[in-house]
Amino acid sequence: KSITDDNKDTGISLVLKGSPDFLNWKFQSEYIEKKYQERFKRDWNGNNMEGILKTQKVNLALTFEKDLKQESVSNSKVKLLWTNLQDDGGGYYDYEKLSLILQQEFKVSTYEIELALGAAKTKYDRRLTDTGEIFTRESITSGFSITRSISENIDGYFRWSREEDFSNARDYEYSSNFWSIGVAWEI
Repeated sequence: KSITDDNKDTGISLVLKGSPDFLNWKFQSEYIEKKYQERFKRDWNGNNMEGILKTQKVNLALTFEKDLKQESVSNSKVKLLWTNLQDDGGGYYDYEKLSLILQQEFKVSTYEIELALGAAKTKYDRRLTDTGEIFTRESITSGFSITRSISENIDGYFRWSREEDFSNARDYEYSSNFWSIGVAWEI
């Protein structure tokens, strides 16, 4: 099978941060051009067109973070992200995505616990489903991590994450779970 996703990315980004007394904030913007080496352009219906695909992507993210400085509840984070992708073909890959991520850290005895929850909605500009509707995707992510210090430079951890994607096109609906256990150390 031939892989047509080899590409070259070129981009620029800007980050602005602020830390008033009560809340840290960060604004990130990013512009990325991607030039594929072999992937063909597609029309709105998914048919190949003449020429090699190029895309332009804009990301805008606003993050708020608060360290609660309490014994058991520590860092809280909220991130809002907007993404827009445009291709130079017939618009098959064009989409707009809005996502929200919430994270909370806890400390219980010698354990550090992190919970995460996210949701996103993606709407494609021109791509249609088999029923003739504009293609949309909704996703939900959740995660749990627990870390315990074993010694000054060694931590043990357990992580679980789940991702579920709902779509009005059955080929794009899925759910997955990822589990990992391990040791991390600093040299």
